[in-house]
Amino acid sequence: MKFINKIKSGFDKKLIEFKTLKDFLDESFKIKTNWASAYTDWINKDETLEIGTVGIKGKSYIDKIERGGFEQNPYNCYINGFGLWDILNKQGKEFFLKYYASELQDIKDKFRDEIRYKKNEINKLKQNEIDFNKEIEQLTNT
Repeated sequence: MKFINKIKSGFDKKLIEFKTLKDFLDESFKIKTNWASAYTDWINKDETLEIGTVGIKGKSYIDKIERGGFEQNPYNCYINGFGLWDILNKQGKEFFLKYYASELQDIKDKFRDEIRYKKNEINKLKQNEIDFNKEIEQLTNT
């Protein structure tokens, strides 16, 4: 998923409750760290998935999701919701497709714009070839 993985991993555009995400996963979590009761790190039983949450008005919201690779590089294993795709249930997959709809559309639009630009460049090159052939024809007829 080389394009999908480029979507930012931050969850600040639309808050997601931790309870909602847990409903999408067949995983159990325990508290790994609790920072002054406002910030909590949760980890699954095999310690390959860590979810950071922040408490706001009595609810716990996703701040970050990290998956695997903690021992290799603890600072570069952040993922977006698509990084959970293989362990999400159907409702979770539908949720993240809607959650990231604008980002997915932006990627699609970028491709369409680039295709439009490249087609225009090809047309210019074709016209240059036609003009070049006309010049050669003029040279050979004089």
